[in-house]
Parts: sequence; structure tokens; C-alpha cells
Amino acid sequence: MKIETLAELAEVLGVKLNTLYFYAFLAKDSYKDFNIQKRSGASRKISAPINPLKYIQRRIVERILKSIYKPPADCVFGLDKKGFLDNAILHKNSRYIFNLDLKDFFPSISSGRIRRLFELSSSFEFSPVVSSALCNLVCHNGSLPQGAPTSPILANMICFRLDKSLSSFAKKNNLLYSRYFDDLTFSSKDLDEDKFMSVIQYVRSKKSGIHPESVIKMIIEREHFNINQTKLRLQSFNRSQWVTGVKVNVEPNVARGYIRYIRCVLHDWEKNGYTKAEARFKAKHYSSLIQGLGGMIRHVGHVRTARSGVTDPIYLKLKKRMLLLPIDN
Repeated sequence: MKIETLAELAEVLGVKLNTLYFYAFLAKDSYKDFNIQKRSGASRKISAPINPLKYIQRRIVERILKSIYKPPADCVFGLDKKGFLDNAILHKNSRYIFNLDLKDFFPSISSGRIRRLFELSSSFEFSPVVSSALCNLVCHNGSLPQGAPTSPILANMICFRLDKSLSSFAKKNNLLYSRYFDDLTFSSKDLDEDKFMSVIQYVRSKKSGIHPESVIKMIIEREHFNINQTKLRLQSFNRSQWVTGVKVNVEPNVARGYIRYIRCVLHDWEKNGYTKAEARFKAKHYSSLIQGLGGMIRHVGHVRTARSGVTDPIYLKLKKRMLLLPIDN
């Protein structure tokens, strides 16, 4: 794709030239920063673009990036309707699973790397001014913002060589490899424990972890990422195995505690009313009770329905129970 002027870029995106120029070079305070709570209890910073900039970013995805990016093989999930559940199902019925997490995934992808992607990739033919404009439109505070619609696909483009190298390593060693954004998973249905640990070079000790000179670690660091040493997990077939929040020992499932928690929230709503239940829910989840609890119930249905292709009865009961509850003031 060849774009040499800002006028051509504006035409491709279907926006006015003065609007494009303003958000690329003049606008300030174009993001709303806030924190959400992760399942671990820690917080995650979200930088959400304001609506006019978000509109431009979505156009960049649809009219430029999607026509360029093709993930290597079938190891990358999170785009094109290949979600967390598809990623998890790839590893079901495995003897051993190894999970690791890339540290500070989006913030670690600097605006300099994004600019070089636009300037040097053979897929793009952008002039320096167009590269600068695009870089400014998709970056925030010097890196990819978690919360912008352009960040997932750009992060995957940056990870192209990483995925290709790790996928090649996995195939050579009879492993399956997949990545769902910053979550990397290796699994085997055949290798015994000693062989699996030898291949991934996992060391069991007081400070269990991946060997400093492991091939996996060297590939990741060569691509300018770092492993989050607090999120390494080696999982065997005789215990619960989890991939991107889904239990995968036999068929995909959610944690029993997850369903128990939903039932507790529903009970709180039934007993104490919507207003009080929502106040407690918001304090933990930073979203409205209807939106947040509804999303949790849909998650149960999405995961458990994949087991047989038939709508799950537990999901139907939870959904019906919620729909019958009143919203008081």
C-alpha cells in the first residue's frame, strides 16, 4: 500500500484532512486513562481514546492494517474471531502445558518501533510524513496504549518474527505453541515430564523458572520483550490445566469458583436489592452490575457451550435468574 501525502491518507481513511492533521499533530488530552482490576487483584492501566480519535483508529485498522497483516500459521489468537476460547481449545487433552506471560506487553512496544514498522516494513510504502502521522495517531505517551482499537493488530504485527520463531521451535520439538496477546502457551500430548521440561528448559528449585539460557527466553529477548517471571506455570495432566482462563483437561470449562461467585452476586441482588448489590460489585469490578454480571454469565455460556455445541443448562439458569431480578432505585 503506497501513501505519500496526508491528503492521500485522509482519503484512504475517509476523514477530513484538517481532522486528520489535528489528531495526528495538534491534539492534546485525546485519551482517558483509568485502572481496572485484574483477576489477580492487581490493577491494569487502560488508555481509552476519545471518540473522534477512536473513529480514525478503527478506520486505520479496517482500511490499512487488516489488508496487510497475515498471522504466521495458526498460532496467533485474539483477532479475526479467533478468541481466548479457540486459543484454549488448541491445548485441550495435553499431558503437559507451560504458560508464560510477556511483561508490560503493550507499554513495552515503543512508538519508535511502530514508526520503524511503518517506515521499513515491505508491506508499507509510506512517506516519512505519513509514517509520522500514523505513529502519532496510534501511540500514546511513547508506546502502544492498551485500550486503543489499533493496538492489538499492531502488537501482533510487531510480534510476527517472535511467533514465527517460537512456532518453528515448537514444531521441531513436537510441541504446540500459541499466543493470545501477552499470554504464550506451549503444550504436548506425547512427551513425558522429563522430556517436556528438558525441551522448554524449565528448572524446578526454590525459585522455579525458565533457564537463563533457554531457547524460548533468548527468542523472546531478541525480539525486545521480557518474560514476567511471576507468571510462569508448568501444568501436568493429573491436575487442573488452564489456558487463557479456561480449564482444558478434557473439555473447556470455567472454574467452579467463578460460577459460585456469580451465584453469590445474584443472591446479593435478590436479598439486598440492585442498588446495594451494584455498589459492592462496582467496588471490585469498576463496571455496572448489569453490564459486568451479564458479561460474566455470557462468558460461562460461551465456554461451556463449546463442550457439546448445545446451549449449556447452567448458563441458561443463571441468565434466567438474572433476567427475573428487578432494578430498584
